[in-house]
Amino acid sequence: MKQIIRSILLWSLRSAFPLFIGFFGSLYASLTTAQEARELFAACSGKYGHACFAYAKDRSGVALREEPKVTAPVIQEVPFASLILLLEPFEREGWVRTRARSTNEKSARIAWVRRIDIAMASDFQRVVGCWPASELTWTVEEEGDEPRRTFTVLANTSGKVEVKVTAGSAGYRDLAVWYAYGIFRIAKVGNTKESLDPIFVLDYAKRNVRLDIDSFGQIGDPPFRLAPEESLRGCTVIPKVDIKQPMSQPPKRRPKKAQKD
Repeated sequence: MKQIIRSILLWSLRSAFPLFIGFFGSLYASLTTAQEARELFAACSGKYGHACFAYAKDRSGVALREEPKVTAPVIQEVPFASLILLLEPFEREGWVRTRARSTNEKSARIAWVRRIDIAMASDFQRVVGCWPASELTWTVEEEGDEPRRTFTVLANTSGKVEVKVTAGSAGYRDLAVWYAYGIFRIAKVGNTKESLDPIFVLDYAKRNVRLDIDSFGQIGDPPFRLAPEESLRGCTVIPKVDIKQPMSQPPKRRPKKAQKD
């Protein structure tokens, strides 16, 4: 009887061994890919700054795929205006490398997104007229040494911005509105790496502005106010932007540093 039990156990182990190898092999590959995705994004943001941050511009959502082709499996669907982290800010035959996480994955991995589906920093243009959002308000909760702060952004129809903060407004000067595909950011003129955290969405046809700040604060009450409609009379497009003033120029590839012997 002992010999029979031993034989059954040995057979079970031999049968299960390939499954164990496959499982741990897949796990190792997944962890390696996740680590590579983290390192690539860190290298991209360190080298090219906010050129490595993009936003989903399709209102029906954007697909992040396993390979750079439209027939490849979708890893993640990203809602309109959501942040997309790029692994390099350059397209390859219409695709850009990014990182994605499926609903059943804990770690992000390398993926691909179509360039036409995202708004990159170089797509955002400065607002110079017909700006409808006269006031935006939100609160950032206390974090570390930073006190709880309420931000109020006041803007006129030309897009000139003034920021008031309950804990002082130092560092929030010379800001402007930058707009692309219904999404807008508020960032400093001459150094747009310095920007306010929320992602804003303008839907003027519905007289609505959305503030995406769920992860670090709460929106004001009310979160926005619109300029009087008579102040926008004569505007053929809302808002009016200057295509010669992008938020940033398209990045150029920088050569890799030569390794020291």
